[in-house]
Amino acid sequence: MSNRKYPKGEITRRGKEIYAERVRPSVDEETQRGTFVAIDVETGDWETGDDELDAADRLEERRPEARGRLFLTRIGLGYTAKIGGRPYKPSSS
Repeated sequence: MSNRKYPKGEITRRGKEIYAERVRPSVDEETQRGTFVAIDVETGDWETGDDELDAADRLEERRPEARGRLFLTRIGLGYTAKIGGRPYKPSSS
């Protein structure tokens, strides 16, 4: 049981394409906004979950061979997580 390796960016490209073609038409982005979705970029199968692990675990339970080729995103948001903060302001001491 071997996982194919994809060139850099290929999992993201395929995942976004599958999301647009298969997932988006099948979900209600208004009521499911923010729900995580894991997509097997080779088969197009997908599962939703309350968090990244839940979605990935559900999909890998059905398709163990999908490990290593999953694309994760959130319904209606276009990203999995955001990292950010406020600009650093040194204290005026």
